[in-house]
Amino acid sequence: MGLGLSAMSGSNYAAATSHLQGALRSFRQLDEGYGVAHVTNFLGVVALRRSNQGKATAMFEEGLAAARRIGDRTSTCTALYNLAQAALSRSDYDKAALFFEEGL
Repeated sequence: MGLGLSAMSGSNYAAATSHLQGALRSFRQLDEGYGVAHVTNFLGVVALRRSNQGKATAMFEEGLAAARRIGDRTSTCTALYNLAQAALSRSDYDKAALFFEEGL
């Protein structure tokens, strides 16, 4: 996951996606909810930066589900915030407001 985050911070989104997808495969195989919650949120951020709102939303939704399954409130709020950002990028202000409110 670290290599993916490093690539993401350097705006190397292709490398970030590759590394993060590898980490996600590992976390899924291990049934590691915390890792899935985090990596899917990072993959969603990369997708959003690449203007792929559909992929971003799918990743954030998966991260939200994983965070809720394990009872991780911080990751839940992060996913809701990211879902709001994805909604804003689509000019869906009502949906964004719902996500922001739910995260409070």
